[in-house]
Amino acid sequence: MKLNLTIVLILFLINSAFAQTDEQIANDEYPLTYEDTKIATKKKRGAYTSYTAQDGSYFKVGDKVSLGRPNENEDFDYIEEGDGLLIPFSAVSGQRSGDESEIKYILLTGGKRTGYYAIFRTKGFTGLANYTIRVEPALQSGEILGDGFTSDQALEELKRAKDKLDLEIISQKEYDSIKAVMVEFIK
Repeated sequence: MKLNLTIVLILFLINSAFAQTDEQIANDEYPLTYEDTKIATKKKRGAYTSYTAQDGSYFKVGDKVSLGRPNENEDFDYIEEGDGLLIPFSAVSGQRSGDESEIKYILLTGGKRTGYYAIFRTKGFTGLANYTIRVEPALQSGEILGDGFTSDQALEELKRAKDKLDLEIISQKEYDSIKAVMVEFIK
């Protein structure tokens, strides 16, 4: 009986340490940015309420993440199924392209040797398993879709806007507005 009570107490303490209240999530009290991952130390590891990616994409707990395109082998390189504890990690099939998954946790993970990076833990697409997404490489490879643009995408969008301006489909003011946003993504 004493052992059971001890186990329950330990589980409660672990849950309390990582739990986030709805108010904390709504107020975005624990934001994480790409820049934070570059200067992270072991003391800063933990769960966060939002993440701003290198390309400017913004995600928060509760948002949906859309799967983009898989690699040449028709699997996703930066998205894994399983939790690594009870269910071993495995590759996610490219057949899941276009599916959406809800972000449950945003975590900073890694170490001194590998560097620190952001991952999303999501509610599984099938409801049977959880998924882990390594955010930055998944965004850059197109495995997940963000609300930002890659440098090439921003340049293409700017060229399209310029063509529309030249054809007098949009005004100079509209073009300048589009340009101001796209320049932020062009590297």
